[in-house]
Amino acid sequence: MEISASEATAYAGSAASLGSSLTLTNVGICVGIATAILTFAANVYFMRQRRAEEREEHLARMAEIEANTKAGVPIAMGAPAPSRDGMEVMENG
Repeated sequence: MEISASEATAYAGSAASLGSSLTLTNVGICVGIATAILTFAANVYFMRQRRAEEREEHLARMAEIEANTKAGVPIAMGAPAPSRDGMEVMENG
C-alpha cells in the first residue's frame, strides 16, 4: 500500500499541528507520567527478584532444619551467649 503525496502531506500537517499544540506544561506532564510508569515497572521487577531470592533462602533454611531434625541435632534457640570462663554456651529458650 503506497501513500500518495497528498496523504503524506496531510499526515505531516496533522502531526505538526499536534506537536505545536503541546505546551511545555503538557510535555512535562507526559514526561512525569512516563517516569512514574517506568519507576513502578522497575520496582515490580526488582521486588519479584528479591522475593524469589528470599524464597530460595527460606527453602534452603527449612531443608537444613529438617535434615538436622531427622539426624537428631537439636535446634539452637537464640544466639550463643558468652559464659564466665570465656567459652560460648548455647542458651535454650
